[in-house]
Order: sequence, then structure tokens, then C-alpha cells
Amino acid sequence: MLTCTTSVAAGGEAIFSNFPRDWDVWKLPVELSAIAALTILNLRGVKESIRVLLPIFLAFLLTHVILIGGSVGFHLGRADEVARNVSNGLSHDLGTMGFIALALLFLRAYSLGAGTYTGIEAVSNGLSIMREPRVLTGKRTMVYMSTSLAVTAGGIILGYLLMGVQPVPGKTMNYRLAEMLAGAFHLGPLPVGRGKKYLSGAGKVVNGFLGGWQIAGTAAYRTGPPFTIEDSTINANLGESLRPNRIAVSTYSYWQFRNKELRDIETCIDLAAEQGFDGVEILHRQMQQEDNAYLQRLKRRAFLLGLPLIGFSTHQTFLTPDAAERQRNVEHTIHCIELAYALGIPTMRVNTGTWRTSKNFDELMKNRGIEPPKEG
Repeated sequence: MLTCTTSVAAGGEAIFSNFPRDWDVWKLPVELSAIAALTILNLRGVKESIRVLLPIFLAFLLTHVILIGGSVGFHLGRADEVARNVSNGLSHDLGTMGFIALALLFLRAYSLGAGTYTGIEAVSNGLSIMREPRVLTGKRTMVYMSTSLAVTAGGIILGYLLMGVQPVPGKTMNYRLAEMLAGAFHLGPLPVGRGKKYLSGAGKVVNGFLGGWQIAGTAAYRTGPPFTIEDSTINANLGESLRPNRIAVSTYSYWQFRNKELRDIETCIDLAAEQGFDGVEILHRQMQQEDNAYLQRLKRRAFLLGLPLIGFSTHQTFLTPDAAERQRNVEHTIHCIELAYALGIPTMRVNTGTWRTSKNFDELMKNRGIEPPKEG
């Protein structure tokens, strides 16, 4: 029963990923109905169950062969880059989180996937109905199951890394992988892929023959130039976005030093994900805490929403004849660098400051940022 429930729950998540989130209210009733149907089917006998479930199992195998083959096969050129990123990320997390916290994170991930063992348990319980010699048949079945599980899970995770799949609320990771891999192809009303193109780096020869056609529906096509003509080398880069320049937003854009209800950075991260941005820059002056627990909470919030923290905006001024004030700003900048490191942010914005000889900001902008220096 545990195997059945776990499998149906996972299947329900995968199926409802294809539909609007409003449909989630039907998820539990559909899953309960599926469990009831499988229970009745099992009561009728093993052969009857196999006859009904075999096509579903074969469809599962076929789709995963396509997912793993496409995501890994077309992106092996990024293997070195991904390996470096994983190594650097592991070293960074060990330095910021520590071994124990990282080990607990891995254990949690392991526990979330431990439902796969219910299938092995089911084989053990069904040993009595296997053909003779039962022990040898059971051992061979276990080898097949463990090998297929390792290849499938390992291949899927490698595909995630090679294609840069990020979690999206309400969607499974496999849905995101299939969406990125499928391009702009639709199955009837269902968008298998959205805003993607094939052979985006193809050259003059391919472009001349294919003329820039792009799949947009079941029986309809739209014209457009999915092929660049800058060179003559073919680069089959599946899943490349139609928007090559990704767009991030600063938390300042929400707060703007005056919207009190939008000062909370976690709220700003949520809004950025909801509005479809590709990354978030954090404004240091907007942070109301600087302790490590708070920094890790921000990192986790952004990670779960699939948003990288891409920048850290800081304020300082070095334009002063006062040496002590300059030194305070230097120390403040070093402190901000350490905060950016703890947050895993790769870039930081540093301001040189102003001479503060302009009457106000409007006058400074009117003079295009040029102002006379202070005396001395």
C-alpha cells in the first residue's frame, strides 16, 4: 500500500504540473481515485494488473530515455563547466554552512527520495510468486531494479545540472526539464515547451535549407529566425531560451526607501519570482539583519524559488579629505564583501560617492553627475 500511495502521489504531482495551479484542488480526489482503482485491480490478480499497467510502465521508460538522452547527449560539452560549478559550490557551502549542516541537507534530500525503496520492498514481498528458482530470479530482479534506478536517477540529475534546471513553484523538476528540452512544441492545448528553439547556433547552410521555421503547435507553424547565420558550424543546443539576455531585479525596485510594506527582502524575492524575473540583486541598506541565520534564510528562499542572488548593492563614499572617514568606508566595504560571500553573491556594486557640494540630487543629475570637489 505504501508503494502504491507514494507512486500515485508522485504521479499526481507530475500530471498536475501540466495544468494551471487552480486545478490543484482536484489533485487529492484524483489521487485517491487512482489508489482505489489500483487496489481493485490488484484484487483481481497479478496478471490482470500487469496487463493494465505495462503500457504505463513502457511509456515511463520511453519518456525517461528521451529526457535523459536529450538533456545529457546534447549538452555534454558543458560537463567541465558543470563539474567546476558543483565543486566550487560544495567548497563554498562547506565554508559557510559547515559539514554538519551540509550533511543534514544531504540526508533530507536522501529521505525525500527514499520512497524508491518501496519498490524493492515490494519485490521482496512478492518473492513467493516468482518462478523457480525463486532466489536466483529475485536476485536478478533486484540487480535490474537497482541498476535502472541508479541510471535513471543519476541521468535525470545530470540532465538538471547540464541544462541549468531551476525549481518553479507548482511544477516538478521533470516537468521543467521536459519543458526546456521540448522547445516550442505543443501537444494540442498543452505546452510541452515554451519559448525555446532547436539548433539555435546553426549556420548559413542549415538556415538556407530550413528557412527559419519553428514548431508552434500541433498542426501549425510560425515563421521566424531560430537559426543564427554568424558562422557555418552547427551547434545543436536544445532548450536555449528565446530571451538570451536574462533579466534580474533589485530589491530596491520594490522598497525604494519609502514602501514600508515592501522592505522585507524575502517579500521582494517572492515578488521577483512571481513576476518572472531571472535573478535578484539585494540592497544592503534594505537589510534589517546581518546575522548568519538571516543570510542563510535569504539564500534558501531564493534557492527554493529558483532565483539566483546575482548582485549586492552597497553604499559608501571615498570622496572626502577626511582620512578617518575614508578608512571607515573602506572597512564598511570589506564588511559588505564578507556579507556577499556569505550570501553566495558573485558581484557587488560599490559607489565612489559624491563630494556633497550639490544642493540636492536633482541638481546633481542636471549637471550629469559633475560637481566641484570640496576644498582641501
